[in-house]
Order: sequence, then structure tokens, then C-alpha cells
Amino acid sequence: FFFSSRRRHTRYGTVTGVQTCALPICFDSRIFKRKELVLVMRLRRFRIYFGFIFFLLFISICFIAFANVWLIRSTQKRIFKNPESLPHHQAALVLGTSSKLMGGKPNPFFVNRMDKAAQLFRNDIVDQFILSGDNRRSDYNEPARMRDALLRRGVPDSLITLDSAGLRTFDSILRSRYVFGKRSLIIITQPFHAYRALFLCDYFGIKAVVFAAREPGEQIGLQVYLREIIARAKALLDIYVLGTWPDSLESVRD
Repeated sequence: FFFSSRRRHTRYGTVTGVQTCALPICFDSRIFKRKELVLVMRLRRFRIYFGFIFFLLFISICFIAFANVWLIRSTQKRIFKNPESLPHHQAALVLGTSSKLMGGKPNPFFVNRMDKAAQLFRNDIVDQFILSGDNRRSDYNEPARMRDALLRRGVPDSLITLDSAGLRTFDSILRSRYVFGKRSLIIITQPFHAYRALFLCDYFGIKAVVFAAREPGEQIGLQVYLREIIARAKALLDIYVLGTWPDSLESVRD
């Protein structure tokens, strides 16, 4: 009747169904330490990932803030609201936007830009209008809609030139310099958009001022301002980092 401690405890556990302490304690300890180590490693990875994401977010916010301050301060003195403040120019660049809102109502950004362009004509301040906008689809033609609006406001068709490859502000500014050969411009757009347009003109050697169209006020959505804030930072990246260039510098006119 002499049994080892391990056999006696094993048999007792088999009969009673109760686990005894015959197994070495160090075995359970190793399992616990292994699980604890895995948990610690996961927490450490999470802190590293979270810290990296937070760092990128912080850098992005700082860069966006820097870009906006730089663009606004360097261009804000060349934005005018009264035509009497503007000298005569050979050409005005009208930056395109959709003529209709999502619900089908007239877009106040579009309407106000067209009113300002017609005002330049009535005051005999420019000799030519370059209407630059998006025409990637057959059913969407910003320059054509702008021409129709200016014709209704009394601007002669002979003074209008269409640029259907102005897919974004960057393209419109660059094409006005290298496709249409303009080194001096009056740009027509809203004030919040004017800073980026003027900054791009400065970089590409265009002497420009902005004849600011009225902003819609309460009709304007917050997302429009937020998009422009980010677009100013994107403009710096396009110029100094990415070396962005338009898809086409060929003359695209209707």
C-alpha cells in the first residue's frame, strides 16, 4: 500500500472528481506569466500605434494651420469688392462652379460670380473673360453654363473664351498662364476661395487681384469652408512636395 504522492493524489482525483495539488505549482505559474506577457505586449503595441496616429494627426493639424495662415496673410490685401479699386486688365479669369445646387435651385456662388463678371464688363475694366471650369462629362459643363449666364447679362460672346479643362483651381490658374498666356489677371471668385487662387498665381508668375463675389452667408454650408481649409494645405503639397501638374496643358475651348 505504499504509493507515490503523485499516484495517491491522481487516484483520489479520479474517484472524487476534485483536482488536487499534486501537479507542480510552477506549471500554472508559467501559463499565467505567458498570458500576462501577451497582454502586456498587446497593450504596448496599442500604445505605439495610438501614439503614431496621434503624432500624424498633430502634425497634420499644425501643417493645415500653417498653410492657412501663410496663404491668407500673403494675399489678403489684393482682394477687392469695389470695381473703382481695380485698374484696367486685359483679361478676367472666372473660376467655375456648378450652376445648380443638389436640390435643383440656383447656386448662389455661381450667380454672384456671374454678377461680378458682368459688373466688370459694364465698368469697362476688362477686355476678355476666360471662363474656366469642369467639363469631364457630356451632361456637366461649367464653362458653357457660365457663358449662357453672361450672355443673359449682356456680355458679348466675342469677349468670352471657354476653358473646359479647368478641373480645379490649380488647373485653371496654371492653364491661364501656359495655355492662354496671361501674366496679369483679375480673378472672380468668393473671398474664402480667393486666398488660394492668388497664392497659386504668385507661384506661377501671374500678377493677379481678386474681384470678390458676395458669399451666400447662411446659405453656405460649413463643409464648404472646411473643404477650402484643407485645400489650402493641399495647394502647398501640390507645389512644394508632389510637383503636381495638370493632366493637359493643351488648349481646350468650345
